[in-house]
Amino acid sequence: MLEFIETPRVDRAAETGRRIASILEVLVRGHTEPEAPSLRLLRAENIISEHYADPELDADAVARRLAISTRHLNRLFEHHGCTATQWIWRTRLDAAHRMLLQS
Repeated sequence: MLEFIETPRVDRAAETGRRIASILEVLVRGHTEPEAPSLRLLRAENIISEHYADPELDADAVARRLAISTRHLNRLFEHHGCTATQWIWRTRLDAAHRMLLQS
């Protein structure tokens, strides 16, 4: 999301808008306790978006950072219709696509 703010791109606007809406929903509803699934999902997405270039990043690493099991992390990503690993790869492929377009 910070990448979008620094370098806004039309092809990322819809996804960024959805993420901002999710964050606002969490804040408005007052889900600030660490156990809130929507907050954990946002934290996981943020970890992935900030560290997707790290070759050591995988679902287990994200789960460890959130102090949850990989299975629970994958349950959170069911909201997106994918696993955490698929989200990581999708993020990496999106970044590669953007770099190719800039070349």
